[in-house]
Amino acid sequence: MQKFKWLQMVILCVGSLIVIYIGISCCVQRHRIWKRISYHVHQKTISSACVVTWFNPQAIIDGTMMLGAFHVTLAAGQETPFITGVACASFSWFIGLTFLISLISSKFNAKVMRWINIVCGVIIIGYGIKLFVSFVQMLL
Repeated sequence: MQKFKWLQMVILCVGSLIVIYIGISCCVQRHRIWKRISYHVHQKTISSACVVTWFNPQAIIDGTMMLGAFHVTLAAGQETPFITGVACASFSWFIGLTFLISLISSKFNAKVMRWINIVCGVIIIGYGIKLFVSFVQMLL
């Protein structure tokens, strides 16, 4: 990734805009408390977790550099099990976290969930702005 500065810039620019969009949508969405976990809710949550995880420009850049550094320490033939383990761990973490939140979310009323969404959205927007500033600094 360090070889192709233009690729870093594209990922930072597009990714920062996606992160800002996610933050804004957190702030403006109406949250409904559900009594039971439905397939649709899980499908939407899983797709959102995937977007946040794999479209996050900082995660892509840092992950690429980190995995590249670890690649040097691996013996021949260990690359595939290593990257498979990293992907499975990431998937398990976010699915587990999503499941935990879905279990306890019924304990919150709509007003509390609204404020949680706003706080999370503002933090995500701030992070997206930070990423966009990094992109602008790369231009200069």
